[in-house]
Amino acid sequence: MMKNYRYLLLLVAVLICGACDKYNYTDSLQGLGKRVEDLEASAKKLNDAIDALNQIVVAIENEGYVTKVEKSADGTYKITFNDGKTVTLRNGTDGVNGEDKPLLVGAAKGEDGRYYWIVNGQVLRDKDGNPVPAGAIDGSDGKDGVDGKDGADGEDGKVIGSYTIPTFRINPVTRTWEISNDGGKTWENTGVAADGKDDMFLNVEISSDRKSITFILRDGRRFTVPLQ
Repeated sequence: MMKNYRYLLLLVAVLICGACDKYNYTDSLQGLGKRVEDLEASAKKLNDAIDALNQIVVAIENEGYVTKVEKSADGTYKITFNDGKTVTLRNGTDGVNGEDKPLLVGAAKGEDGRYYWIVNGQVLRDKDGNPVPAGAIDGSDGKDGVDGKDGADGEDGKVIGSYTIPTFRINPVTRTWEISNDGGKTWENTGVAADGKDDMFLNVEISSDRKSITFILRDGRRFTVPLQ
């Protein structure tokens, strides 16, 4: 009986090894890891761009200006502002056409003269229905948000002063963008697929007299800051 049992175990082992030859689980896991890394990289790129736009709005609302523009060989721009803050931008690969349904994030000036976050053409609102201001400035009461616990990967939500900078992540199951407006405590599905065409900035233009720099978003909005 014991000999038969050992023979059975040996047979099962042989069959399993044969299956392993046909389906490489190691390669599959490595492929999955690469896809997760790609999702995290896309989310980081968008969140970095949102931070950059926030800094641009800060400059506009506080009569700030750009002191230096450095363009790298890889096409990125390092922008230095008069308050010492720096941001790095990359031009988008293409614009928006009738067939594209990318995630469009930007900011627009309200009737009160303040800038507010815009997501897919709609004003972003908090849980009380109030529009969320852009141009948050570092404050002593600022603190990190809470990591997302279910599903997607993303950075900590950013709570700066009394304003929250919206944070995005990609759900690895649905592969759609999710947004948090409370420092990463809760997430809402935008319904927009992460298709690799989610560059926020389309172009950076320096005026011919080099006295201003204009940042053009993928949704067509333009933000001009003095260059000194």
